[in-house]
Amino acid sequence: MNRTATATILGYNYQFNKSIKEILNADANTKIMVEGSNEDLDIFTQDKTIAIQCKYYESSENLTPSVLAKPILDMLISYIENKDINFRLYIHYKNVVTEQKESLDVSLFNTILETNNKSYVKKYFPIIYSFNDDLN
Repeated sequence: MNRTATATILGYNYQFNKSIKEILNADANTKIMVEGSNEDLDIFTQDKTIAIQCKYYESSENLTPSVLAKPILDMLISYIENKDINFRLYIHYKNVVTEQKESLDVSLFNTILETNNKSYVKKYFPIIYSFNDDLN
């Protein structure tokens, strides 16, 4: 039986499992904040801060710029506010069994920034880009 909350609950489970894995792998000097001040999971070590965002897309069979746009733009805004944070995005999507590492390349990033999604342009672009105050 398919229920509307099923994907949300699976997403919370995915985030919970990632949090538990990070806690178990942490040393005694590491502080971990679930539902952190930056992302879903913030990890504070003596050397660095890592902000982790977890996304669960059961219906997506591959990653597209439209799927990646919001979490990447959210991370970009956080980065603009604090450049000392290392960001990681963990995504579960349909039928992927093994973990894969991907780097954000310039082409994908440029595609995301070329969005015509008006709500993204209104929310993110005034922070990402500098505009003259005299623009009408």
